[in-house]
Amino acid sequence: VMELKLGYAGLFGYATGAVIQNLGIESGTVMGYTRSAAFAAVIQKGTVIRNCYNKAMVYADTDSGAFVSMESNADAVVENCYNMGVVNAKKRGNNSAGLIGYLASDATDFVLRNCYNVGNRYAFMGSVNHRCRNRKLLQRRHREHH
Repeated sequence: VMELKLGYAGLFGYATGAVIQNLGIESGTVMGYTRSAAFAAVIQKGTVIRNCYNKAMVYADTDSGAFVSMESNADAVVENCYNMGVVNAKKRGNNSAGLIGYLASDATDFVLRNCYNVGNRYAFMGSVNHRCRNRKLLQRRHREHH
């Protein structure tokens, strides 16, 4: 169990220019006030999450996702990943989803490729900022099982 009362909970709180690959989280619980994810609470500036899976539970009051809570500051990639874990948030209308919680307005070249979700949250992404100008967002076909 990982719990951070202020938020930004995850295996990595912030990942900037990182490569996280060939990693699986078999079980556990990640809890934070806001921006909580199994892998990285926030990714930015060229971070890549590749060939990973999650089976842990993720919980936050707002902004939660199995892989990433928030993508910010361009050029990040999540590819060849899947979620089987439970993602929960306390507040309605929050940015919570099976894979990515929230895309910020500066998430200009974020790519989600070849990923799927069979967890309890149906959407791949909880919210995309209305100022986000992302043309590469979803590449190839994504599957969700309800």
